[in-house]
Amino acid sequence: MVEPNIVFISSGLKNGGAELALERLLKAHIKKKAFRFVVFSLDSLGPVGERMREMGIKVIALDLRKRSLVLSLPRFFSQINKLHPTQIHGWMYHGNLFAFLAWISQPKSQLVFNIRQALHSLSQEKLTTRIAILFNALLSRVCTLVIHNSKLGIRHHEKVGFCPGNSLYVPNGFDLAKLSPSQIKRDSFRSRHKIPRQARVITLLARYDPIKGHDVFLEGAKILLRERPEAIFLMVGEGLSPDHPKLSGLISQISSNLIVLDHQDDVSSVLNGSDILTVCSHSEGFPNALGEAMSVELVCVATDVGGCSEILGDCGRLAPPAEPASLAQCWFELLSLPERKFRKDGLKARQRIKDCFSADKFVYSFQRIFSACKN
Repeated sequence: MVEPNIVFISSGLKNGGAELALERLLKAHIKKKAFRFVVFSLDSLGPVGERMREMGIKVIALDLRKRSLVLSLPRFFSQINKLHPTQIHGWMYHGNLFAFLAWISQPKSQLVFNIRQALHSLSQEKLTTRIAILFNALLSRVCTLVIHNSKLGIRHHEKVGFCPGNSLYVPNGFDLAKLSPSQIKRDSFRSRHKIPRQARVITLLARYDPIKGHDVFLEGAKILLRERPEAIFLMVGEGLSPDHPKLSGLISQISSNLIVLDHQDDVSSVLNGSDILTVCSHSEGFPNALGEAMSVELVCVATDVGGCSEILGDCGRLAPPAEPASLAQCWFELLSLPERKFRKDGLKARQRIKDCFSADKFVYSFQRIFSACKN
């Protein structure tokens, strides 16, 4: 029996949370050999695309930032028609639009939109993104499914016109076997970056993007250091450096208490070297960094956007977005906890991930969706 072709069309394949979630999903299913996956990137191949190719997945980079859309479309349709996909998945807003175009060319296939953002406020999005969201809403009516990774995201998207009848909630999942507390990794990371053994490290793990709130993190750090001058802050993510043009002014003000690192492949070591993980975003879907941190027993602070409250439950602190003082207050409260209580909260966080957001549940949910194309 020929394996069904399942096509994913992603806005890009850089090291972002949505892209990494797709990588984990396909990595889990490629071993089963029940389906044949083909992935299109509207952007360049990217590091996630390179790793997918190493897994044996066919990845096609349309590279639309450099190539003409008009000239790229005939090639795109030709490749789609050769595949005869049984399911076409869009991944993120612009990927969904191209998934619709592919579906027009192959109307017997099932069309699935994957929404990876909670849409805190439509007005805060860039104009091109707002237009893409509104087109997504209009086209959602012809989809077999519209998959959201956040319950809040379903509500917000239905408010701007998404079809309420075909929404499905599938939260991200985390592999607790690969994400676990490790004293060896903790000691190694701290030794490598000259962090004192007993220091409390507050970490922001996010690529540089204004929506991720790096400036809020740095402003909050300035406030906390007035009360806790011994605290260490760590920013890790693609595009970050101590001389970042939009952050260097703030970075220079707390440079003696701050470590800035570009993307790190070994996220587990970064997290094990930390004590408090912070999400400062103005908008989110289902932030992977939060789930990964909770998996290694970190206490977390997050802005109350997107799926952050869904993940945290009662295992962390929430702060309003764009309020550095509130962020600093949350940090201060956690740093003031007795050591035993601090560690107990970390254990509770890992248990929540195990109970509610395991990798097995994530993979099984998509397994059922993929299997529907065989029926």
